[in-house]
Amino acid sequence: MEYSRKLSSEEIGQGYVFIDKKNWDFFPKPNQTFGVCVGELCHIAKIEAKDCTCMGEDKPQLHHHLILPAVKAKFKKGDSITITKKEDGTYDLVKK
Repeated sequence: MEYSRKLSSEEIGQGYVFIDKKNWDFFPKPNQTFGVCVGELCHIAKIEAKDCTCMGEDKPQLHHHLILPAVKAKFKKGDSITITKKEDGTYDLVKK
């Protein structure tokens, strides 16, 4: 299994990757640290759950963000990325 998306300017600026709700089970639970390799460098990352009212105050939601500051340095708005899980439980993040 893999997770793919196109990065937004907000994701780049804040150093995270938005995780669609249907893909939450692909990643560790929020606040657990895990490894994400970007190229030959591996980084410690975590999933952060954030309350959101993007659909209105009467429809609160929860968003999951993969917190990974390397996103700021390695990618730009509009880049398409793919994240795959390796057998050892770490993840690879590559630009498509």
